[in-house]
Amino acid sequence: MKRAYCNHYFQIPSSIINYYFFANPIALIMNHFVHLTSYLIKVKLGTMKRFFFILFLLVPIITFAQFRGGVGAGYLNAMGDFANTHGAGFNVAALGEYEFSTVSVVAELGYNTFFVKDDLILPIQDVSSVSFTGGVQATLKDPVYIEMRLGYYFGDIDETAAIIAPGLRFDKLDINIGFNVLAPTPFFNLRLGYFLFGE
Repeated sequence: MKRAYCNHYFQIPSSIINYYFFANPIALIMNHFVHLTSYLIKVKLGTMKRFFFILFLLVPIITFAQFRGGVGAGYLNAMGDFANTHGAGFNVAALGEYEFSTVSVVAELGYNTFFVKDDLILPIQDVSSVSFTGGVQATLKDPVYIEMRLGYYFGDIDETAAIIAPGLRFDKLDINIGFNVLAPTPFFNLRLGYFLFGE
């Protein structure tokens, strides 16, 4: 049987790829998005190249789903070693979502600030960054969902992010608790979102 290579780590039979392409093109596109974005984290690209590469991966998905857009605001709190110097913070974000059924492709463009701890003697300042993340959201049992996003933070925080986020969805209202699990700046984010347009 002929084999098709989708990345450096997986070998998938060509017959399976052909089946998914014709029977479920959305599943194939989402599979490629997950694998390629994972590969993006492993290679050393410039920050702007990472940003445009992720956007490029999202473009084919847009044609298969209905778009919803909104805004969000949230409370940030540093974790791990990052919490030794910084504490609470805030973020504001533009939210995008392409809904298929029980699975959606999501994206967030945000501005984030963490405040330095008041009792810190070291000459350290507040840190701010612009972030772009995208990923997949799956409904577990309405209104509960789980979401995983990958992306990049630009600015004082300049690093790749991997965010796991359970949440609740009530029509246009969205409540999301995200955990950035990558060092050196892990944090959690309690975000309240509202979708302004889209079904």
